[in-house]
Parts: sequence; C-alpha cells; structure tokens
Amino acid sequence: MGRLDFDDLPGEREYSGSGADNQSTLTNVMFTDALVPRLSETGVTANAVHPGLVSTRFGVEDPVRAQRLLVPLLRPFMKPPAKGAVTSIYVATTFERGGVRLLLHQ
Repeated sequence: MGRLDFDDLPGEREYSGSGADNQSTLTNVMFTDALVPRLSETGVTANAVHPGLVSTRFGVEDPVRAQRLLVPLLRPFMKPPAKGAVTSIYVATTFERGGVRLLLHQ
C-alpha cells in the first residue's frame, strides 16, 4: 500500500502515520531487493521482515482522524511488542535460510 512521493518524502504537505509506515515499508523492501544481488557473492543475505500488527503507540496521535479512531478498535487483535519482535529475531538468527528471500508474518 506504500507509494513514494519524491516531492514530499518527509510528508510535510500531507502526513499520516499509516502513510509514512507504508512508505517506510516499501522503501525497506525496495532496498532489500536492490541489496540482494550486490551480496550474492559474499555469503551475506538480506531479508525484509514485517512483524504484523503490533500493539505500540503507533497511530495514537495521528493527525488523520480515522487512524486515531481505528487503532483502539484494532488493539485487541494486535500482538504484544515482544511477540512482534519474534519474526525479526527468527530471521536474524536462523542461518540455514542463506540464499532464500524470505518474508515472514507470524
């Protein structure tokens, strides 16, 4: 759902937390995709990971009213932060995944 607005990358004209998060996620995936071929001969792998919906303070003070109203309704379905970290920890510590482009959502 991300899109890059090169004329307003910091979101100064129009900002929403979810839009910034979507843009950040997209750029992380694009960076990882560009990094993989550069690392192909090094034995180093690159992965893009998304932890899923995690209960943090994200969106609580978002200027977009719908976001501020939606987050409290979704909170009961969100993972606690410790469980959200499991995906990143798993990918970072599982060495047998070498050479595999992997996106996990637990």
